[in-house]
Amino acid sequence: MKLKLIALFTGAMLLLSSCSGGGDKYGKYNLKDYIDPGDYANLTLTEDDIDNAMQSEINALLEANSTSTVVAGRGVEEGDIVNIDYEGYMDGELFQGGSDTGYDLVIGSGEFIPGFEEGLIGAKQGETVEVNLSFPDEYKVNPNFAGKAAMFKVKINSISVAVEPELNDEFIASVYPEYPTVATFKDALRENVRLSLLWQLATEKATVLQYPEDEVTAYAADMNMQFTAMASSYGMTLEGLLTGYYQMSVDDFNAQTVQYAQAQVASEMLVYAIAEKEDITLDDKTYEELAMQIAISNDLTTVKEVEENYGVDNVRVSALRKLVMDRLDELYSANQVDQKAETLG
Repeated sequence: MKLKLIALFTGAMLLLSSCSGGGDKYGKYNLKDYIDPGDYANLTLTEDDIDNAMQSEINALLEANSTSTVVAGRGVEEGDIVNIDYEGYMDGELFQGGSDTGYDLVIGSGEFIPGFEEGLIGAKQGETVEVNLSFPDEYKVNPNFAGKAAMFKVKINSISVAVEPELNDEFIASVYPEYPTVATFKDALRENVRLSLLWQLATEKATVLQYPEDEVTAYAADMNMQFTAMASSYGMTLEGLLTGYYQMSVDDFNAQTVQYAQAQVASEMLVYAIAEKEDITLDDKTYEELAMQIAISNDLTTVKEVEENYGVDNVRVSALRKLVMDRLDELYSANQVDQKAETLG
């Protein structure tokens, strides 16, 4: 979770750096043919909605900053972090990709195939256990293993438990120096969460009529390029990276890149559609101010740097999204006032 402006503007870190440009990204489209923004002017939130979302963010923050403590004298339990060495056998022979050493596994995470983690419960540090199971009937990571029986020899090197930090002023200041107290952090978090929830509601009310294929293709291609480059940096092929680290086939990856691309494009189209309906424009001065805020929040020093890192079009979308979200917040606040007046009246 980040309270920085780039997350506030986009809801997610900008990923594209190859798709740059200098104009309005969707200026060439008649957006009425692509998206219906729906009734974004009447969004409803409750305090419980905001409180619950805040608590989820706080829980995630504490979990992300947790430390681990080794425990002794007991067996593995659900939720433990176990460091293991394991070897996988099929028909009595070691099989490729079924072994590792010094692997940290959270019991109950579902990271391994069904039955593996459950088979370690009760085992103590230093013990070696045999886990007999079968691969799922539909195992897309390696279809050759689907439905086959396997035996894993697993040594328990250590058992640890996660210890979350206390939510206090010292902890918050160490993570977010701009918020010296829990109170100031929660104030900023509440605003951030409210805006995020409003954007989520606006997204749910919108209807995509069709996707501009050029934009979807650009996003999907860029994600493929990034993962291919990542694989190359490890001396691997894209397929090797996907199957070895993400337990995902290339076909599944390609399908997910399209889904991701469509979601990104739908969100961007909604920004422009609402801006058009509300007569919101991004003049040069406002763009420079907001782009500079994005730069600072990403440890950059100039607008040019943020444009080079994320692409001009993407920075413009982020800046315009900020103006649109401010407008949604104004509409929401006005509705709240009207509702209170009706109640009192």
